[in-house]
Amino acid sequence: HKIATSSIEDYDRYLVNFSPKVITKYDQSMSFLLNCFTNPKPSRRHKLSLSDTEAQNFLSIVNKMIDLNNKDTPHKNIKMELFLLQLLLFINDSIDNKQYYNTETDEDPRLNEIMKFIQENYSNPISLDMLSSNFSYNKYYLCRLFKEKMGFGISDYIKSCRLSKAILLLQEGMSVSDVALKTGFGSDTYFISTFKKNFGTSPKQYLKKM
Repeated sequence: HKIATSSIEDYDRYLVNFSPKVITKYDQSMSFLLNCFTNPKPSRRHKLSLSDTEAQNFLSIVNKMIDLNNKDTPHKNIKMELFLLQLLLFINDSIDNKQYYNTETDEDPRLNEIMKFIQENYSNPISLDMLSSNFSYNKYYLCRLFKEKMGFGISDYIKSCRLSKAILLLQEGMSVSDVALKTGFGSDTYFISTFKKNFGTSPKQYLKKM
């Protein structure tokens, strides 16, 4: 994912990566905890603004997960999964309480269609020329509009969709070569270099840390 922020701002970034199977393996009814990721329309940005108190509560859970990850303790995996459930409950409750997602957005409807197209076709080659032709845009205008409305570039969004799926496939035991082909990267070299650039480690090293 791409972060857009002022160069003078300091921020901490926390990445919590997990497989959806972790949520549903005990009880399928718990799949509602994934609603914060699966229900929003493409035009609704996955960004939740928290009050100071809410941010403290959020960080309290995340810091417990970080502390646990650095310890060798009995039933570590189960404890981590419980913290994850707690974190997802917090996120979903925060969204519900704020009625965070509006029913109307000011984005061009075609942007929604473009994002949906990318989500459904990330495994195939996708170019700016293809998108501008398919959705009747001038490609330079499309680049500016997408970045202005969504806060990140088209290529960043394509890359994000591919990397998100790649992580799930790696967790399922698929080889790096197969993942590269299945997610549209085309070659092991490009997939690995992109993965390292975004996560700071290779796919195999990343899995060892999970």
